[in-house]
Amino acid sequence: MGFRCNIGLHPWNGCKCPECGKIRDDQHDWLKDCETCSICGKKRENMHTWINPGGMCSKCRKTKPSNSALQCAGCKKEYEIGKNAVAVCLDSPAIPGMQIIVVYDDETEKVDLVAPIDPSNKGAFERAKPGWKTIREGLSNHQQRKWKCNVCNHVNSYPDFYSDLS
Repeated sequence: MGFRCNIGLHPWNGCKCPECGKIRDDQHDWLKDCETCSICGKKRENMHTWINPGGMCSKCRKTKPSNSALQCAGCKKEYEIGKNAVAVCLDSPAIPGMQIIVVYDDETEKVDLVAPIDPSNKGAFERAKPGWKTIREGLSNHQQRKWKCNVCNHVNSYPDFYSDLS
């Protein structure tokens, strides 16, 4: 460690001192990846702004890892149905053990609820499969459907590529 570091005068390179390796929570570099600092490796979640669900981030240009994720336009939370979330539709049977209340403003419009769930809860994923199948079939038949985020209640449109999923 250099003398300057000993007296608190670090020669900072962004968030990291190149002489002693000390990290500060300031001036992170998020340009290459909105969720990982390229200098110190600090992580943060849900910071990408996807141009479209199967595309790239408008800030860092990183390609989205999965083309099946839904991202809420309200809170930016990402859901992968069958991995960390379930979808419940008006036509779905109830899923025991889930604390979800579905409120529809207009029953003629198809608004599905997408909710986060613990990935280890395989039973809930199995019970939700018929509802997700109904949703996918509707989308593949070009049915106009929307989904409501269970975190912030924002109503979102399904991405275009969902109509091509089998």
